[in-house]
Amino acid sequence: MISAFRNLKVILTVVTIITVLGFYFTTNRANFYHHRQLNSLLAKKAEQNVIHYRIKPEKLIVYNAPRPRGCRYRDRRPQCLKDLPNQTGLKQCGKPVCSCFPLEVFEKQTPASFFGTFPPITEPMLSIEKELLEVEVLVDINKTSSANLAKLVLVGSSTIFKVGDIINVRVDMKDGTGRQRTVGADFVQVWMKSAKGPRRASSAEVVDLKNGSYVATLRALWEGDSIIVGALPFTREANAFSLQLGREYRSINFHLGHFKKAKLKEFTLCSMFSVIPGYKLSCNLTKVNYGYGWYCGKPLNGNLTCNDFVFAYDFNNVNVPLTSALYNSFERHDRKIMISSQIKLKIESGHTSQPRPNTINCTKLSRRETWNMIQPTGYFNGTVWEHTKCHNPVNKKNFFNCFKNTTMIAFGDSTVRQYYTYIHNVFKCKQTTAVWTNRKWYKSTHCQVPRYNFSLTWAVQEFPFVEGLVAPDGKTNSKPASVLLNEAPSTGRMVFIIHYYAHFMRMHYSSFIERIRSLKTPIRNALKRNKNIHIAIKSPHVFYVTSCSTHFSIYHGKLYMDILKRELAEFHDKVWFLNIWDMSTAFENNNIHPPDDFVWQNLRLLAGYVCNK
Repeated sequence: MISAFRNLKVILTVVTIITVLGFYFTTNRANFYHHRQLNSLLAKKAEQNVIHYRIKPEKLIVYNAPRPRGCRYRDRRPQCLKDLPNQTGLKQCGKPVCSCFPLEVFEKQTPASFFGTFPPITEPMLSIEKELLEVEVLVDINKTSSANLAKLVLVGSSTIFKVGDIINVRVDMKDGTGRQRTVGADFVQVWMKSAKGPRRASSAEVVDLKNGSYVATLRALWEGDSIIVGALPFTREANAFSLQLGREYRSINFHLGHFKKAKLKEFTLCSMFSVIPGYKLSCNLTKVNYGYGWYCGKPLNGNLTCNDFVFAYDFNNVNVPLTSALYNSFERHDRKIMISSQIKLKIESGHTSQPRPNTINCTKLSRRETWNMIQPTGYFNGTVWEHTKCHNPVNKKNFFNCFKNTTMIAFGDSTVRQYYTYIHNVFKCKQTTAVWTNRKWYKSTHCQVPRYNFSLTWAVQEFPFVEGLVAPDGKTNSKPASVLLNEAPSTGRMVFIIHYYAHFMRMHYSSFIERIRSLKTPIRNALKRNKNIHIAIKSPHVFYVTSCSTHFSIYHGKLYMDILKRELAEFHDKVWFLNIWDMSTAFENNNIHPPDDFVWQNLRLLAGYVCNK
């Protein structure tokens, strides 16, 4: 799949191949490390009379497409492209910025075969991966779906609806040549918003018909002129590439591990997986990560051992080979790629001039309902998220009335840190842990509001995360949600938020499944032990702007939504589900870290569910 030599069916002569090969080696543009390996592969292909590309030799090498901007986290290290034996182990420069590793996977494009042999993935393949596993690598941008040529079609002849009506829209996808697509698996989004006046917006439930068309279902939730719009963040071929990357590479980023003893130190690569490229031996540091897989290349300096691991942080993304077409697909940082057509309609008052008032308070809504609702689960009325199933009276004045005598643990990544920051800043929660010296703080933090007997902890996610260090007990300084749940007391009111998302995007989805599955027993025991604990699962959210869309595809979020609902099915009557995916779609959220007014609506949704219960 990723290999440039598979499934590309144009015939060139062996002489031409050798000529091109010589050109790339002499101009330092070759993308394989060893002549012998490359020549062997070329010879094998030549024997089959298979050539790699249809276009001119000087532009044909799939590995020669540039790296999308933003996929590089660190400064260039050109010195690592040559003479590696004299720059690794004992001869390593001693600083992360200039350190080299036995196999250079960041500066030079690296096929997955160079990593080594991974243990098999035992998790059954999702049906969508089965569908996309054999999709050929995109070499012609016109062979994939085009947002410019796609069309939204209103199902039915009337463009006038009443409040409460169901609205169905068909999305017909065409490729870059204008041909109707006959396959599915594009990531299609549809939402409706007010055309003028106060801002109102809601998202649609989109169903893939698997024939190049999609059906989006919306509800008329407000009165007035409105428009229905759509977006195509990622096409079928881009989604296939993303899933194939995960299966072949397992992880497409590496952490930098710091090993230190007295004055000796060495930096190696670390990952959730035991195969570390370039290292014959790896350190199994799973115990350090509370039983979750964590491995680092074993230091080449024989005086350093695996016990000398002290620290790791997110270092860089693998330089993945891309075709020019894939490069053009992924180079765009803003993934809100709008479908050019729109639908204008008018919504008139029905039985009421506004959506019929909800008859129950959100505190009365069953937990199961929060899992089972389909989009739209609500709509934005100005900046306020209005629930479709219940009335949420929570505002900033009465927010803490919902959390009297409550301990809240907000577990997860930096988007959960935003929950902590918002409560700390807006509601004057007094911090009792170290003062942050950096806006991007990665250590667990605690604050309290004595007046309400309220305390809040942001509990930092374990690896994979931005960074982590070994604490005196020999484990990382970030306890997993499973451990914190096991430590939850048997008495006292507690609200426990759990969120895993972005840091799993750069690896195969089976890793996300395993992590979520590991929560089952701790959740089960915590619920039995403490009848006053509220556990809430925060869903993934939509964000369109990303520095590296090959590695951060929100299509994974769509998969994770289904995984969460399936894996945690036994808890649908006992655990809350915070559907932030729907809310962020209607909000048209751009950044991975949403703005404060969106964060507030997240917290308000949570408070509306757990208030006074």
